[in-house]
Formats: sequence, structure tokens, C-alpha cells
Amino acid sequence: MLIKKGVFERIGLMDAKYFVYFDDTDFCLRARRAGMKLVYLPTARVYHKVSSLIGHRSDLHLRYFTRNHVYYVMKNFRPWMILYYLPICQAHVFRRCLIAKNKAQAFFLAEKAFWEGFALSYSEPNPTELVPRTAWGPLPPTAHDGPGVPQSIPVDGDDKSH
Repeated sequence: MLIKKGVFERIGLMDAKYFVYFDDTDFCLRARRAGMKLVYLPTARVYHKVSSLIGHRSDLHLRYFTRNHVYYVMKNFRPWMILYYLPICQAHVFRRCLIAKNKAQAFFLAEKAFWEGFALSYSEPNPTELVPRTAWGPLPPTAHDGPGVPQSIPVDGDDKSH
């Protein structure tokens, strides 16, 4: 992603609670809720060695993907959507465990990560986010007012500090 400095000044940093997986998705959702425009450039090409850090289908991948998926849902969905979506998330995790080499170990690891994500959503708010956590709708115009946050941030491309 290419992100202007003004975006960070307006909506805060990426949520460090994620560590990996869903941090960029959460950040983009916060930007959209703040009324910012996201642009997708289908002709752009990025070469990325998939799973080079954590490993494809590793225990770390299963743990953080499951945990952060639950955290993302709990943080960003409405209560009725959470009740609908979390069982689907559980079923998806169960299906992934069925294709794992050590099915029982994967299942217990995923279940632990599922509840870890649930608990993470009730932990202390992340200080790197400058805007209030909200599960629905755009942020109110005054949501960015606070100590140390600029009152006027160019959003329309006038920001020359990249």
C-alpha cells in the first residue's frame, strides 16, 4: 500500500494488536469510515514471497490468522453480524484443521487462537489509534479532535509531505 502521511495523522497508525494478518484490512476500513477514498490499481504488480515470514500452514499462521480474524470481526462488525459471522468463522477454522497434518493439534491451537481473538477485542484500547473504535457507520467529524492531533489535515492531495 502507498499511504500519505496525512492519512496516518488523521486516522492513526495500524493497530499493533494484530501483529500480522488483517492489520491492513482494518486500517483501510478505518480510512473508509473516516470518509477517505481508497484506490485500487489493477495494473500494478507486486512480487511477494508468500508466507516467507511465518510459513504457509504453519502453527503461527493458523494461530494469528484465526486470532486476528476473530479480533477483526469483534472490532468492526455490529453485534447481530458478530452472532452470524463467528460461527461461520469457527466452521472455516474447523475445515482448515481437517486438512492439517496433525488434525487434533491444529484444532486445539485454532480453538485457543479463536478465544484469544475474542479476548483481544475486550483488552485495553490500542494507543496507536487516534480515533475512537466504532463498529458501524462513518466517524463523526469531531472524532479526530484531541490532544496532539492537528485540527486541519489536507485530504484532497494538497499534502506535500509524503
